[in-house]
Amino acid sequence: MKKIPVFLLFAVFIAVFAAAGPLIPSRTYSDLENRYLAQKPDFTLESFLKNEFSQEYEEYCNDQFPARDQWVTLKSVTETALGKTENNGVVLGRDGQLFNKVIRLDTETWESHTDALLQFAQKHSGNVTVTIVPNSYSVLSDKLPAGLHLLDQQSVIGSFYEELAPYAQTVDLFPALSDHAGEYIYYRTDHHWTTLGAWYGYESLCGALGLTPVPLSSFEGHEVPGFYGTYYSRSRLSGAQEDTITWYDIPVESVFCDGTQMDGLYDLSRFEIRDKYSAFLHGNHGITVIRGKNPETQKRLLILQDSFGNSIAPYFSQNYAEVTIIDLRHFAPSISQFIAENGFDDILVLYSFDGFLDERSVLRFKY
Repeated sequence: MKKIPVFLLFAVFIAVFAAAGPLIPSRTYSDLENRYLAQKPDFTLESFLKNEFSQEYEEYCNDQFPARDQWVTLKSVTETALGKTENNGVVLGRDGQLFNKVIRLDTETWESHTDALLQFAQKHSGNVTVTIVPNSYSVLSDKLPAGLHLLDQQSVIGSFYEELAPYAQTVDLFPALSDHAGEYIYYRTDHHWTTLGAWYGYESLCGALGLTPVPLSSFEGHEVPGFYGTYYSRSRLSGAQEDTITWYDIPVESVFCDGTQMDGLYDLSRFEIRDKYSAFLHGNHGITVIRGKNPETQKRLLILQDSFGNSIAPYFSQNYAEVTIIDLRHFAPSISQFIAENGFDDILVLYSFDGFLDERSVLRFKY
């Protein structure tokens, strides 16, 4: 009988929040979590029969739950006070390094995404280079908590490269990044690589593309301290150490984002907000075009990417007359039709492992 009041209190709590949900306007973006929130999906018979609608609606309810940010913060503070070094899928490693906790592979999703890219590579065979950038825990494994065994990304990516081999050039970035694991190549509190890590990736890709990499020392660097990225926003774990973003003065002729000319490669005002990484290439856009100042080449590069590409693409502006960057999350036209209409000397597909696995827009490689 003593449990009845608690049960009733819990029921009232759920009922109130369930009733309040539809009355509160949906939010597009969470500053706390540094990510876009799921929006209410459109119901179709096809999505219902494929069980896609229910999954999307559940994600929408979770993301739009009233006072979500406050509940996330309360959960994090409570669990930190209890001495936990893991919260919301993020674990705290040595030296304040935060990692995404990926224990097993979503095989069905991985196979559907790799199949889409495989179809793309077959369609454009001989002109495509693919690299999947490993996430930090695969390279900085010595900083993982003792006894924590995570998904072997290197093996999974390597198997996919074998499938791609007949149709596309693949570039394994594990050796280059592992050789520099002792350097600041991944942010401690964010899922992205740093501009130094991106440069090592650029150097490796230049070797595969027959290019001469421009030394990082040839650019003037500028440091922006006080960066707390997506892993910290998700976990709020104590012991995390702030990051410093370094951006470089890279000479370019012009930058256009979705047809609008921008002032240089970076939106410097974004270094003043929480999501400082969004300063690179002015954030994520459907199509970004960088025109370089190299008079010795007329070659054009197309990069199909997630946000990992925002900090590496500027380096390629020193090797190509023009670099076009497509983010399929924000690009509506058929990518194959776009390539046929424009023509490019080289096509680079560059995704982080988590980005390639998580982004449903990857399926659009088939079209």
